[in-house]
Amino acid sequence: MLIVDDNQDAATSLAELLSFEGHDARAVFCGEDTLKLIPTFRPHIAFLDLNMPGMDGLETAKRCRSESWGQDLKLVALTGMGRASDIDRTRAAGFDAHLTKPAGLEDMLRLIAEVNI
Repeated sequence: MLIVDDNQDAATSLAELLSFEGHDARAVFCGEDTLKLIPTFRPHIAFLDLNMPGMDGLETAKRCRSESWGQDLKLVALTGMGRASDIDRTRAAGFDAHLTKPAGLEDMLRLIAEVNI
């Protein structure tokens, strides 16, 4: 799985925590690096922050969905933005789920289990 967040400490810590749970988790810190890594790493699920400098999470999700390898990728918004309008925006961008920070590990593990990894 992939964790994408410009907060490097948060992304790295979350990837390590999920690794302790037995998952192959990697962290990147911007949308551009996401698009470079995913075609070769091929995660089943990606947790994306929305508010990142440069390419934000919404644009990253749209670009992922436009690629053949992005069709089956489960995209989860992991963000501090949790209003109904924010959830509508993530849905329109191609996200499968929306978690508001701080998200519970149980919620994340439930979404991971849904993709059978």
